[in-house]
Amino acid sequence: MKSNSINICLAIPVNSDNYKDLELVIREGIGSGSNFIEFRFDYLKNEELITLNFLRNLKKLIPATISSIFTLRHHSEGGKLKINEYKREKIIQRFIEAKPDFIDIEMNSSKDLLKKIKDIFDNYNIKLIFSYHDFIKTPDFNHSKSIVDKFEHLLLDELNFNIETINNSVYKLVFTAQEFRNNFIPIKICKFYSKLNRKIISFCMGDLGIISRIYCLHNGAFLTYGSFMEETAPGQISSKDIKDWLEIDI
Repeated sequence: MKSNSINICLAIPVNSDNYKDLELVIREGIGSGSNFIEFRFDYLKNEELITLNFLRNLKKLIPATISSIFTLRHHSEGGKLKINEYKREKIIQRFIEAKPDFIDIEMNSSKDLLKKIKDIFDNYNIKLIFSYHDFIKTPDFNHSKSIVDKFEHLLLDELNFNIETINNSVYKLVFTAQEFRNNFIPIKICKFYSKLNRKIISFCMGDLGIISRIYCLHNGAFLTYGSFMEETAPGQISSKDIKDWLEIDI
């Protein structure tokens, strides 16, 4: 896998179906220290622009040393594009055919969609990021942990995901900091699951949550997200600032 002990993901909003428009952003973003790139396709105004040819051409721009993440964020969790489940499923099928390293899927996706994804993924070497976003608050530790535990129970016992797929997947819990102390929750979540050798991403959004975006990496987080020119979530800071901060010997 194309990663090292510190993974910084450059989140890129895709707002044009001309893949060459993103070439400079990708090149300069990689130069800022990112070793993952997430494409947020929900920034496109029309889902019909997300063609398989477009996805494949976009992926060709990413060097082999950089891991790719394809995301079509659901509108209920901050996505910009509101489409029905049928269209969403078709786009995710195209994602799979384009073969990124990871695809981000919401934990709150319908059971039907998760089942169809499971059946398709059995034939592809693509890893999953199962994500959960709370744009209002940060739940306590036990509630946060229960989000993962209940979802994993669903995958194993109801949808019959195999244990290898689950172990290779990443859980992503993103909350909103209403006060500074909220940052302790995602840090504790990262530490807890990393000790179980599980891949976990967790931090707080918002200005009060910036510190957790950095210190989650010191506590077992699989990666954190940074921006280049345009943030894709509240409180997101640049990949370069994250890298520079991590290089400070505290």
